[in-house]
Amino acid sequence: MTDDATDIAEACWAFALQLYQRPSASAICLKLQAEVGVDVMMLLVAIFAVTRRGLRLSPVEIAEMSAVCEPWREQIVQPLRRVRTILKAGGPFASGAGIESLRGQIKASELAAERLENDLLARWLAAKPRGSQPAGLGDIRRVIGDVVSAAQRRQGEAIDVANAIESLASMAYE
Repeated sequence: MTDDATDIAEACWAFALQLYQRPSASAICLKLQAEVGVDVMMLLVAIFAVTRRGLRLSPVEIAEMSAVCEPWREQIVQPLRRVRTILKAGGPFASGAGIESLRGQIKASELAAERLENDLLARWLAAKPRGSQPAGLGDIRRVIGDVVSAAQRRQGEAIDVANAIESLASMAYE
C-alpha cells in the first residue's frame, strides 16, 4: 500500500470505529446489513469519504467501491459472519466453553477481515482527489442512501430504511 493509502486506511479505520461506537450506530448498521444486505465496512468507508475527504461519491463510484471489495466480502467476510452467527444462534453447536472460545476467535477473524476490506477500499480512495468543499448533511444523506440503494438492488428488494439513513447521516455530520 502507498503511504497515502496507508494514511487513509488508518484514518478511515479510526473513523469507522468511532462512528460505529456511537449510541445506536451499530444497531442501525446491523439493521441495514440484515434487512437490505448493506456491507457495513463499505458504508463506513463511503461515509468517511464524504465527511473527511469531501468526496461526493456518485452511484457509479459506489458501484466501483463495491466491485473492489465484493470478492473479499463474499469469499471471506460473509462466510466468517455466517459461521459466527450459527454459533451464536444456539442449537447443537452453541454449548460449552470451547464453542464460546471458537466463536470469539471467529469474531476476531471477522473483524480482521473487515480491517483488510477497509485497506482495500482505502487504496481505491487514495486514487481519488480530495473534494474542495466540506460535505453537508445532505451530501452525507445522499451517499448513505446510494450505498443502501446499491445493496437493495443486489438483494432485489426495497425496504423503507429512511429513518436509519437519516439517523446515521446525522451522527456522521456531528
